[in-house]
Amino acid sequence: MSKLALQIEEIKKNKKNLGQEAYKEIKEAIIMGKLKPGEVLSENMLAKALGMSRTPIRDALKELLNEDLVEAIPGKGAFVKNIEVVDLLEIYEIREVLECMAAKTAVFKITAEEIQELENTWNGFLEKINNGGTVELEAVALADNKLHNLFIEKCSNKRLKDIIGILYQQVLRYQLISAQLLGSTKTTIKEHLEIIETMKEKDVEKIVSLLIKHIQWSRSIVERDLTGKQA
Repeated sequence: MSKLALQIEEIKKNKKNLGQEAYKEIKEAIIMGKLKPGEVLSENMLAKALGMSRTPIRDALKELLNEDLVEAIPGKGAFVKNIEVVDLLEIYEIREVLECMAAKTAVFKITAEEIQELENTWNGFLEKINNGGTVELEAVALADNKLHNLFIEKCSNKRLKDIIGILYQQVLRYQLISAQLLGSTKTTIKEHLEIIETMKEKDVEKIVSLLIKHIQWSRSIVERDLTGKQA
């Protein structure tokens, strides 16, 4: 390969890396609520904040548009996708079915070490609150996502993993909202510890029952908040 061809390949590689970096940073800001629903996504402002040109920003926004985290309004530009009640209901309805399906096979593949790590995290939250401390909402949301994602990662159905993988970018966004609305309450912590206990027992029927209850409860909390805001 000629020197010029190598230089062109290097430029393409750097461009792709910058686009992925921009995608990762913007996506995380949206999911974690640093970029609010309805907020304008100015290419110039994002490029300045991330220290790169507008081209990788534009590529990142296109990818996020496909994931339904960004919406484009003709003549106005790109915005963080608003969270609508109908989106919440559809996502949680699908999540309930697919996650419970995944859990039926995943429970037998989740290791004792993985369960222990989860238990340590949630017991740590409980101990902190019992001692009069507080737990960061982002930490609760990420721990919640990690627990539920384990069912997906460990399930036997590859196609099921692929389908849920697309959905979970949006699920994490709702989980953070749910954590913010609930706060670091003992109720949500104890619910997770109960799920973890059934994971130890490999009790499929009980796990599915607890997951349905937990997912529906989480959905109702966010739905109540969204309905109030949109009334």
